[in-house]
Amino acid sequence: GQSENKAKSFELMTRHPVPHINEEGLRVVVAANRLGGVKENTPVYYRQVRIGSVVQFKLSEDARAVEIELFIEPCHAHLVRKNSYFFNAGGIGMDIGFFSAKVRTETLDSILTGGIGVLTPDDYLDQAEEGHRFILNEEFEESALKWSPSLKSTNEACR
Repeated sequence: GQSENKAKSFELMTRHPVPHINEEGLRVVVAANRLGGVKENTPVYYRQVRIGSVVQFKLSEDARAVEIELFIEPCHAHLVRKNSYFFNAGGIGMDIGFFSAKVRTETLDSILTGGIGVLTPDDYLDQAEEGHRFILNEEFEESALKWSPSLKSTNEACR
């Protein structure tokens, strides 16, 4: 530092600092019924591309949900809209019928580490703002895979 004063004692933190605390980017919150396999640094995917990660989580004030704070990298913030759809992308989903079986997963990495997926509908709204709240859907809506909005970044640094 630049100061002439020297410190002789230091206070230790009981927890490590929150990741991305001073970084530019978008921070949103998703509410889930339970934490499941989500932990700090769990990836957030858009079309199976990592666009961010879980920063921290806590119980809601009334303890009816888990609030999960997500950090979305600045180059991908434009992808998250006020009506984006968040879902649990971790693990493997399986539908078994009498004559068929269908297995689905986001990525091999999400099987091992878990993940949160986000998709944005074709009729998207404005970009989500800092602190915007979403629901984390446990069941994946297959029709969401058909969404294909054109979302161009206005951030010159990302091009």
